[in-house]
Amino acid sequence: MKDRASPRTLGLLLTTMTLAACTSAGSGSSTAPSGTQALAPGEAKRVWIGAAYRWLSVCNDTTSQGTVTVTIDSRDSEVLAAGICTENSGGSIELANDRSGPALIVYRSQVNPGFPG
Repeated sequence: MKDRASPRTLGLLLTTMTLAACTSAGSGSSTAPSGTQALAPGEAKRVWIGAAYRWLSVCNDTTSQGTVTVTIDSRDSEVLAAGICTENSGGSIELANDRSGPALIVYRSQVNPGFPG
């Protein structure tokens, strides 16, 4: 009889809970977009949030298999290991997977009183 969940099941549950938290945090306002981006090894993407600057939080999900370089609105880039986040203001996010394995990036923006939104 199996009483414990497998590590894979626990990882999927954690990812689902993280996505649900981001979705519920962003669902109160249509002006605060959030979402996820899956990156294959070596893949790069740009996410356009909008012309108005917003406070952005970007996380490399704990299920990711490598580091990801994140640049928020042409500011200094940060290399994020799995489970690490960064925040800054901007209107776009550039993401680049370091080729170690697939990565899942979770992002959300918040309307900040210091930035029009």
